[in-house]
Amino acid sequence: MTQRRARLSVEPLEDRTTPATAADLVAAAGQTYANAWYLNQLNANRWLLTSPAIRPTVQALFTNVFQNATRTTALLAEFPSGLPAGQAALVRQQAAFEIAVAQMWGHALGFSLTAPPTPPPAPAPGPISPATSTVAALPASVAVGGTSTVTLTAKDANGTALTTGGATVVFALGTGTAAGNLSAVTDNNNGTYTATFTATGVGTKTITATINGQAVTTTAPTITVTAAPTPGVISPATSTVAALPASVAVGGTSTVTLTAKDANGTALTTGGAAVAFALGTGTATGTLGAVTNNNNGTYTATFTATGAGTRTITATINGQAVTTTAPTITVTTTTPGAASPATSTAAVSPTSVAVGGTSTITLTAKDANGTALTTGGATVTFALGTGTATGTFSTVTDNNNGTYTATFTATGAGTRTITANLNGQAVTTTAPTITVTTATPGTASPATSTVAASPTSVAVGGTSTVTLTAKDANGTALTTGGAAVVFALGAGTATGNLSAVTDNQDGTYTATFTATGAGTRTITATLGGQAVTTTAPTITVTSPTPGAASPAMSLISVAPTSITNGSTAVVTLTARDANGTPLTTGGSAVVFGLGSTGTGQGTFTAATDNNNGTYTATFTATGVGDNTITATLDTATVTSTLPTLTIT
Repeated sequence: MTQRRARLSVEPLEDRTTPATAADLVAAAGQTYANAWYLNQLNANRWLLTSPAIRPTVQALFTNVFQNATRTTALLAEFPSGLPAGQAALVRQQAAFEIAVAQMWGHALGFSLTAPPTPPPAPAPGPISPATSTVAALPASVAVGGTSTVTLTAKDANGTALTTGGATVVFALGTGTAAGNLSAVTDNNNGTYTATFTATGVGTKTITATINGQAVTTTAPTITVTAAPTPGVISPATSTVAALPASVAVGGTSTVTLTAKDANGTALTTGGAAVAFALGTGTATGTLGAVTNNNNGTYTATFTATGAGTRTITATINGQAVTTTAPTITVTTTTPGAASPATSTAAVSPTSVAVGGTSTITLTAKDANGTALTTGGATVTFALGTGTATGTFSTVTDNNNGTYTATFTATGAGTRTITANLNGQAVTTTAPTITVTTATPGTASPATSTVAASPTSVAVGGTSTVTLTAKDANGTALTTGGAAVVFALGAGTATGNLSAVTDNQDGTYTATFTATGAGTRTITATLGGQAVTTTAPTITVTSPTPGAASPAMSLISVAPTSITNGSTAVVTLTARDANGTPLTTGGSAVVFGLGSTGTGQGTFTAATDNNNGTYTATFTATGVGDNTITATLDTATVTSTLPTLTIT
């Protein structure tokens, strides 16, 4: 569309020989705004529009308005991010109004409105060209042992990016002094091809590529490899877990890898830690094999999928949870079938809104086996089910990933189920319910008001702010004060004092907790003399400095807990003080041994002081049976619960 006149034209929109662009949307939106102003002027003199003498001009005027508004609506759908969200909504509303006005006058004066010309579709890209396709490396600088992702973006001879795969792409090391290895190339089937460069030697190096045997002639990226810093001790806060591949079919396997890093994020190059993997949140099912210490800073296990869905994989290092992002494995059936109304699900978020508020309605398409679809194409509609709440739905958006969304705008209080229709058939899974509350909140309720503490962990002598947020029975937050609020110490061992409560006159009430003794403690509250029944927050109070290592509180662990005769296990002592606070420094003398009553036998290496409060040794099995692992800490026997090792 090339309509760019900021005036009300009597000329119809001209035919296009090239596809529409986002710039056309901006121009059409400007014309829509201009048309709105002129329509208001015409409305002031609408009696002139009925004159037969100017009927052709009137018909041309309203045909132009109709065509531009119709084209604007189509461009908004074609380029959903072409305008800011708020501006797009206003333009969409104005275009709908102008279409209605033009149709009204056409009906009143007896003339028809011609639809706007349709732009031709975008031309299909040509074959992949090594003269325009580009190669990039991200990051462009890594330390020895680090990795960089190398990506080829396929383009045709005109520089148009391709959106499909199928080419044979090979990456290679070009000129320079840096050394490293390139993994196999992955065809992402979207016009990009990726491989991983692993740095082994310092310097710089270009990365070259060939497409179907022909050299890519665009500028080759350069990777800089710097010397790797000397790593510290392994840290669960920076070590990472990955699963490859991230999607497998039922019966397939994925390799789960923990890459050990120190507190600065530097990758370790040696083993020795006790690593365990486990299934986290999600619906997919499967089993994890024994962990292999590769003695290069990585630890691997095999996940075998048994049931479809998604599932995160968690890990612990020496008994401490890894806190970096857990990877998600998707388990699919061999090939998802057609979308099924018997297994597809609808959901609302949030489930409670005030009158005038909005909630997003989402349908997740699944096949007959319950496997989530990852493509769109279905016809989905939402409707109001049973209940008293009222509201309206926007048009449904196909997100082309197996989900379909619409916006519900609440107009009347009550509750209402939301039903869905998939390709003309009613979705029969449980319909979600939305609650619509009145805009004005009721009185403060101890059943919905909430208590929070920030921070939730303080040292002895530190402070934490305790806050009660008042809500009415529907969970609507109050914006005024006036309630009688009292905080108190609940269950737990930590000690401390609570200051007087401050009414902030905005629906929140605060007090200061000052910690005097280590442990944990819940904080309770009353509201108008009634106990608040929502979950009470817990404050953890730690000792400012850990005391000496205590043989009564220090812990022994072994991983794995079952090995075959002749194999090894890692034994770890975690030093704690008399209050149970883990030590973060070394310096103790630790000796591991076997219990006197068991039958399993073996030998221990000398204990390694990791200088972070943990001590490790390697146990090599020499005789089958069960036995406990003992230890002495600075010659004193550790008296906490002893782990048992099984040797088969």
